[in-house]
Amino acid sequence: MAPVPRRRGEVEASEIGPFPLFAIDDPRHDDGTIMGYVLGKAEGREPSTDKRKRREEPTLHGHVTAVTVAPEYRRLGVAQMLMDFFELISEHVYHGFFVDLFVRPSNEKAIGMYEKRGYSVYRRVHGYYQSGSFRSAEDGFAKLSLSP
Repeated sequence: MAPVPRRRGEVEASEIGPFPLFAIDDPRHDDGTIMGYVLGKAEGREPSTDKRKRREEPTLHGHVTAVTVAPEYRRLGVAQMLMDFFELISEHVYHGFFVDLFVRPSNEKAIGMYEKRGYSVYRRVHGYYQSGSFRSAEDGFAKLSLSP
């Protein structure tokens, strides 16, 4: 999908390979200053109607790869807007049954935001986040939110 023409302050949708990217820019600036973005994908398949195969097939869902908000725009609801848009697209365009993501256990602000949105931890993956030589690896919380 090519970048979609938009007015300032609107969400831009484009694709990087198979991953849709949604970014929002600051409407107060003409230079396209990016406030934040969400990068994600649809993965899985529709469940089989054959009850014997139903357990073998993953369920179609949206997966958030990254949500990033520039420091000067944090605590303004930008991540909420991006997640609203991603969840809407996951459900209504890709027909996903849920959205999942990983978050660092040390990222308390993000965890709080996701919990307010109805996400809950469904597993902990040890050493999910690899780091440079000065820090040890950090676990990742796999969080899940079911679509209505």
